[in-house]
Amino acid sequence: MKSCNNICDPHKCCWDQKDVCYDKDGKDCDMYEGCKNIYQFTVAHMANTPDNLCTKEAISEVEGRQTCQDKCDERGCCWVDTASGNCYEEYTSWCDEFKQCLILDSPVAHEETAQNGADKATGDASTSQGTAD
Repeated sequence: MKSCNNICDPHKCCWDQKDVCYDKDGKDCDMYEGCKNIYQFTVAHMANTPDNLCTKEAISEVEGRQTCQDKCDERGCCWVDTASGNCYEEYTSWCDEFKQCLILDSPVAHEETAQNGADKATGDASTSQGTAD
């Protein structure tokens, strides 16, 4: 995969369209059409990582926190408290790829999510009460 990336990286602008290397005639990009799959996979994969899904802002909302939790559950053995179920020592680098998941255990993150949930519930209740009058 690394050798593919070495060949394809200079031509990712053919699909990124943010870069100015795009050849309007398409000759250069046509030769590297196979690289498009690597680029699309990389973009999709990067958006779906704890680094993007588990930001402080994302987990401050109940839905964002759940999305983060669902992603982090994929490597749940990394964070298990009991020695018999924890896989961190055996798969350290694999677990470290998801180290952003540790934000879920942050007391500040728990308080913010709880507060936002309470604010929404209060806001929803006051809105429904206001329309009932």
